[in-house]
This record gives sequence, C-alpha cells and structure tokens, in this order.
Amino acid sequence: MRGGRGRHARAAGLLATVLLLTLGACGPLLSWRSLHRPPPSRKIVVVRPGQNLYAIAWRYGLDDRSLARWNGIAPPYTIYPGERIRLSPPSGATPVRRAPVAALATRRYPGPWVWPARGRVFSPFTGSGLNGSGIDILGRRPGERVRAAHAGRVLYAGGGIPAYGRLIIVRDDLRTLTAYAFNQHILVHEGEIVHAGETIARMGRHDGRALLHFEIRHDGRPVDPLRYVSPP
Repeated sequence: MRGGRGRHARAAGLLATVLLLTLGACGPLLSWRSLHRPPPSRKIVVVRPGQNLYAIAWRYGLDDRSLARWNGIAPPYTIYPGERIRLSPPSGATPVRRAPVAALATRRYPGPWVWPARGRVFSPFTGSGLNGSGIDILGRRPGERVRAAHAGRVLYAGGGIPAYGRLIIVRDDLRTLTAYAFNQHILVHEGEIVHAGETIARMGRHDGRALLHFEIRHDGRPVDPLRYVSPP
C-alpha cells in the first residue's frame, strides 16, 4: 500500500513538472517586465545615456507631466546622464520651477487610428503581470513595416530602456501616448511629426519571434490598445 502511494506521489510530481515546463515553453513572452513601478524604497534614479524625461516616465509607469513638475524641470525638458531624477512628489515642498502642462504637448493631433503592424495578437492586454501593459503582435519575419497607429509627435526614439529594446514613443494628444517596442530599425527622430499609417520602424525579433510590442497609455497608465485599434 505504501509503495502504491509513493508511485502516485511521484507521478503527480512528474505531471506538475511537465505542466510547468509546457507552460514555460508555450506561454506568451514571460521573460521580461514591460511595466516597472519603482519599489517604495527607490525614490531617485540616475539618468543613463540614451534616456530622456519621457523614457524615464515610461520606464516607471509615470506621467511625464508629473515627473517634470516634481523635479522642477522647465522647457525644453533637457536632462543629462548622471543627473538624479525624483520618482515621487517632494514631501512638504514645492519645486522652485514648475513645468507648465501645456508646454509638454503643444497640440492635439486629429485623425484615424490604424493597426500598427501586419500580424495577429499573440499576447493580449491584461493590465498587470509581466507583459500585460500592452499587446504583442506576431509578424511573419523581422523587417516588416511598423506603422504609426495615430498622428503625433515623436517624444522618444532609442534603446535607453533595455526591457523594450529599440523603442519609439509618440504623443498623440495632451494625455495619450503610443509606444512601439523591439524594433529592428527606427526610421524617425525625436521631435518629428508622424501621421497615422506612416512607416516609423522595421519590426525586430524578441524571444526568437518576429514581434511588435504595442502600448497605449493615458495619463501614464496602460489601457487596452484594442479599445483604439482593431486587427484587419
């Protein structure tokens, strides 16, 4: 009887191991964190080469307008490698300089919303978890076109956030940002105005797959992109 129970226990353990391995092999991109809230103990970050104010706000899931205000950063919002940036409001004090909200986005860009890349949704939006702050669009091969989902101004184009690879962030209006991650090549520059459907990058590869990670954030918070765009 004891031998039978032992065999059943070993079989159950083996089944659990196989199940975990299977989920690890087939699950959608569980090897990176797309939204990095700063831990409570981390209130200050040091600017790294290739980062700007918008990249840091994106990295930590913050609203860039608030980040500028907390740090007293005035137009044109230039920050430098080695500079220390506060990630939370100053306690009991108001910065000497305040960044006007209007100056962080000079206009709203009208127009349609379009699907940003050829391919199907491989990983959906969940709002939480490892990669739930956006959707992953699975392409056929690297190098396919990545298109602007909406008109706007390019706020960031670079590789200063390692978890996102080569990243583009576009401001569509005063409150809404779109982002395109894991690009093979970036074809636009910071400050450039892009139009809906315009090619802004070439799709790259992540975890062995041709893939675009696409996010939309409203006031710094991720929202489901499928509320704005639909696959063709």
